[in-house]
Amino acid sequence: MRPARSVGTAVLACLAVLLLTSSLLLPWFGYTSSSGRRTPPAGLHDVEQTREERHTLTYSPYAWVGDTEPADPAAADAAVQRIGHLVVAATAFAALAALLELPGLSRPPMPLRWGPLVLAMAAAGGALWLAWTGLPATLAPYGVDGPFTSIRNGDTYVRTTLLLGWVGAAMALPFLLGAILMRLAAGVGVSDVPDVARALAERRRGGA
Repeated sequence: MRPARSVGTAVLACLAVLLLTSSLLLPWFGYTSSSGRRTPPAGLHDVEQTREERHTLTYSPYAWVGDTEPADPAAADAAVQRIGHLVVAATAFAALAALLELPGLSRPPMPLRWGPLVLAMAAAGGALWLAWTGLPATLAPYGVDGPFTSIRNGDTYVRTTLLLGWVGAAMALPFLLGAILMRLAAGVGVSDVPDVARALAERRRGGA
């Protein structure tokens, strides 16, 4: 049986592609350390002169930037490279799934139609998990113990959070799941409906 085309699958896959592409261009994880306000010994100072020491570090697919370095730069480099590769793979698989729904193209068997969607979902999920666990680990000596950290480490306040790139990739997962379900729901092709109806009619006649 040839599976019917699914416009819904194509639309949801395209939306996932847009979200995944935008996540490649946006930061995923941020680190900030601040000394807090430091008052001179006399207690008198210009209100604009807080003497606050602030450092930031931002992780994106394929790069990290900031005025400080991860505690483990090599691990940070490897993590952002893997995240970038996984997001690119997820985007490519989702785009392939959308292209397979275009009219005029030959329709491959069902596993080859929902397979790219499953692979896209797995790759995106892997990137999200790596960012959740791997990126904070590169800052562990600074007191970071997870993607959402807000602690005082000595005389320094440390804060980490997931950023828009991670959120965009996470939002792509429901669209990919919806595309998979719609692809499975469209499993029986329109051209197969007469054959199914004929088989049912013959079964009824045989039972009469």
